[in-house]
Amino acid sequence: MARKTIKVDYLARVEGEGAFKVVIRDGVVQSAELSIFEPPRFFEAFMRGRAFSEAPDITARICGICPVAYQMSSVHAMEAALGVKVDGPLRELRRLLYCGEWIESHTLHVYMLHAPDFLGYAGAIDMARDHGEVVRRGLDLKKAGNEIVNLLGGREIHPINVKVGGFYRTPTKRELTPLAERLKVARDIARDTVRFVSGFEFPDRERDYVCVALRHPDEYPFNEGHVISNRGLDIPVADYDKHFEEVHVERSTALQSQHHGVGSYLVGPLSRYNLNFDRLTPLAQEAAREAGLGETCNNPYKSIIVRSVEVLYACDEALRIIDNYVEPDRPTVDIEPRAGVGHGATEAPRGLLYHRYRLEEDGAIAEARIVPPTSQNQPSIEEDLRTYVGGWLDLDDEALQHRCEQTVRNYDPCISCATHFLRLERIEETSGVSGGRIVVGIGNPDRGDDGVGRLVARKLVGAMPADVEVVEHDGEAASLLDRIEGVHAAYLIDACVSGAPSGTVHRIDIHAEELPDLQFGLSTHGFGLAEAMALGNALGQLPERCVIFAIEAGTVETGAMLSPAVMDAVETVVAAVREEVMQDA
Repeated sequence: MARKTIKVDYLARVEGEGAFKVVIRDGVVQSAELSIFEPPRFFEAFMRGRAFSEAPDITARICGICPVAYQMSSVHAMEAALGVKVDGPLRELRRLLYCGEWIESHTLHVYMLHAPDFLGYAGAIDMARDHGEVVRRGLDLKKAGNEIVNLLGGREIHPINVKVGGFYRTPTKRELTPLAERLKVARDIARDTVRFVSGFEFPDRERDYVCVALRHPDEYPFNEGHVISNRGLDIPVADYDKHFEEVHVERSTALQSQHHGVGSYLVGPLSRYNLNFDRLTPLAQEAAREAGLGETCNNPYKSIIVRSVEVLYACDEALRIIDNYVEPDRPTVDIEPRAGVGHGATEAPRGLLYHRYRLEEDGAIAEARIVPPTSQNQPSIEEDLRTYVGGWLDLDDEALQHRCEQTVRNYDPCISCATHFLRLERIEETSGVSGGRIVVGIGNPDRGDDGVGRLVARKLVGAMPADVEVVEHDGEAASLLDRIEGVHAAYLIDACVSGAPSGTVHRIDIHAEELPDLQFGLSTHGFGLAEAMALGNALGQLPERCVIFAIEAGTVETGAMLSPAVMDAVETVVAAVREEVMQDA
């Protein structure tokens, strides 16, 4: 009896930590399991007792890739519980903010995470060496989304300007005008992106998916609508719990969602497209047809085309909103705390995201429930593996494993979100200076030694020459490259893990030596400092002078303090960076 097992212990190019295993016996796929093993942080329990007003800021920190989706779902649910309706310019601004998230998130997936699968590369860095212009185009498109989120959200990652009832501050018409010029260019790039990805070779695989998405009478769905399916479901969001439930699977720390009487179902770009094609703008519809898509698409490998069409739609929609924008009289509507239950659902880039909150009389959160897209898609991912792998058993093990990984990445699964757990990250950034020099302290100060780079940066503020800017950064590769673009010299400080004693300091001159085998701090989709340096080098975008000071970490537990050995290294690195900067003057 022939038995083969395809096992990947760590999935690359997805957000979070997961693995999968496919077991084949006598030419038949016996089982396919997607396992999620991120440590529990009990996010929903963490919300209990907090004020309703805290929900947008806390939920935004669940994910660095789709924070807007969590904010929007939380504010809609809270407003439903509090009997509040947000309309007019404030509602339009929420859609504009969602446009920014779709543009940056979808573009990251299309160019950096998914395109390498079709072009035969191990990752975006390898791809960039041969297709530098393609990757630059993707980064330019992503920047347009970043700028929208930065302006409306107050910063690019984990926005802080959204509140229950509206915003803390709304932009002026003059502030939005420059975005329109950027978006016109981005829209052209998005149109070219649809053409680019439509030329890939796609496996001839289709499945009769149960598609679930929001449906709005007038709009392609972002924020509001009924929950519908291609099997006749049409319910208000408040009835979601009557039709869907989450179950625990022993091998995984995440819950999996089931549709009562149906089983697995699909959320995300394919479902939105299949259920809302008529709500796309004429330009997006035309691009989809030119790319060979009909009004529905059931080939999950072509989801990269659908994502690109949605980016084009988001650019179109953002331009419409900016063109018609009328400044609101006030940035928020009045809110009075009261007891109640509220439901909210919006369309995150990866699919339907559902929130439910029960509030006490004083507005404190008594109960919270969040159902992210990946927990809804996980059963469907496993069914894809079971269904499709059997047709590729003639491939060698390496090629078969690649097909399995590609199948998972069709969904752009955000595994951190799927666990219902919280990853806190505070980011305080200032605007860059073209030319000159920059010191960047990288890390997450809420994760013990991972925050050491940012502590070093704080100690250097005010101690540098006038031409040297000192900033803090979370380390996400695309954003970090933007941060150091155009400067003459960059000095980067981050935590690392290499097996050396805690507190060991590594100095790396990027242009003088190979980057050693160091694991740097955590980052979204596994794109951190090392990937930024490799990508920047492949694209020829690194500063003329680029030096890393990496401090060996001891503990990176959430809520931990810096370990003594790492704390002892701080002043050493502060002095070393100052000396380096002075020598380069």
